[in-house]
Amino acid sequence: MCQLAAYIGDKPLANILLRAIENQEPYFGAHASGLAVVDEGKILLEKDFGHIQLVKSKTKISTMKGTVGIAHSRYSSKGKDNPYMNTKEMAHPFIDEKETFALMHIGYISNYRALWEELKDKYTFVTYSEMMKDITDSEVAVHLFSETLAEGRTIEESLKYLAKKCEGSFLFCVIHKDHPETIWIANWH
Repeated sequence: MCQLAAYIGDKPLANILLRAIENQEPYFGAHASGLAVVDEGKILLEKDFGHIQLVKSKTKISTMKGTVGIAHSRYSSKGKDNPYMNTKEMAHPFIDEKETFALMHIGYISNYRALWEELKDKYTFVTYSEMMKDITDSEVAVHLFSETLAEGRTIEESLKYLAKKCEGSFLFCVIHKDHPETIWIANWH
């Protein structure tokens, strides 16, 4: 199970979000952790493998600022003891190739392999592991969402499309650089 947190406001968001994630870690552990924020019209991201304290020691995650942020601590049940599944690349949140939004995900997308087949010639999948011959299902959601935005859909329409296209049980959380005071959530079960 993954841990998620989100915040909109003018308080030091890194401390608030990281504390929220860290408080949840004892329940499930953490294989990778990350934080994405909107700061002065840009999406900024810090993430790495490991629990929050380890990621804090390796990155500048605790100094991040902004008006809105999302944090994620990933626990991969299928990669519990597999170092190839617990990497910086597989940590959430994810940023699209144009750096316009960040997306994090909890749950599972059961048809991600079929969606990956449709998308892999159009996008670079940073979570692809040659050793595993696989990706994280979350990255499929990022590219599908990006594609629908590029077609002219709104963020709300793109989330609805994404929820219908993906099969499984999941929650998506999105922040966008052009909307520094908004967090979108789509829950599908």
